[in-house]
Amino acid sequence: MSLLAQLVHLQGNRCEPSRELKDVHEGFRLKGMHPTLSESIEVLEAELKVFDRVYLVVDAVDECSDGAPHSNRDGLLQFTRNLPSNVSTLLTSRPDDGIRKSFSAHYEIPIKANTNDLRSYIGTRFDSRGSTSALIGSTALETERDYKEFAINRVIEKSDGM
Repeated sequence: MSLLAQLVHLQGNRCEPSRELKDVHEGFRLKGMHPTLSESIEVLEAELKVFDRVYLVVDAVDECSDGAPHSNRDGLLQFTRNLPSNVSTLLTSRPDDGIRKSFSAHYEIPIKANTNDLRSYIGTRFDSRGSTSALIGSTALETERDYKEFAINRVIEKSDGM
C-alpha cells in the first residue's frame, strides 16, 4: 500500500482518484475493511495508468521466501511481469533460480562487491565502534589490529561478493 500512497500523493490535485481507489477507501472508512491483495493490485493498476512513466524498484525479492507464512513471492513476480507498458521495473535479489526462471527473457546484471570497497567499509565500521579490546579480552594494540584484520578478511571471505 506504500506504493499506492506514493502514487496518489504524486498525483496531487492533477486528476481525480480512480473509481477503484474510491471504492477501497469507502470500504475501509465505512466498515474498517482492509483491501484484499487482488483489490490492492486492481487499485494500483488503475492508478499507474495516470502516469506517463513509472519506475518501480523492488529490493530484496529473494527475502520474500516462497515457504514463509503469508508470503506471496510468486504473486509479486506475476504482478511485476504484468504491469502496463508505462512501468519500468528493477528487481534486486541474491542469486535465486526460481526468480531467474520467472524472468528468463529479461536482463540480469550480476553485481559483485569490490574487495577494496568492502575492506574500507568494514574498517570504517570497526573504527567507529571504538576499541575492540572488550571483544577479544586484550588491551594489546597488536592483538587488536590482528583481530580487526582477521575479522575484516573473514567478512570479505563470507560475503562472496555480495
